[in-house]
Amino acid sequence: MSPDPAIIGNVLPGRYTVRFSNGRVLWEGELSKEDLLWAYAFPGKDLAMAAETEVSQGKPTRTISLLSGEIMLSVFAGLESGQIKDGKWKTGLKNPAGWL
Repeated sequence: MSPDPAIIGNVLPGRYTVRFSNGRVLWEGELSKEDLLWAYAFPGKDLAMAAETEVSQGKPTRTISLLSGEIMLSVFAGLESGQIKDGKWKTGLKNPAGWL
């Protein structure tokens, strides 16, 4: 894991690009309402209250592999928007400055 995982909040459905500060694109794609909004990701299931758990502590709706699996991004659904959290960094690889 990265020593200081980055979390991006208030993510809404749409097209996203993850890139290094030098412009190199690591991933580009769509995040859907099924990825980001609880009612579509987990129909019929109640969302735990904020006091009980953080959104990023729950089950990810999607995992995105970057750099052939060297870095994994997890997408989490929330009530009105979702989150993206970095994680599962392979040993020796550090969070590159200027992204996520």
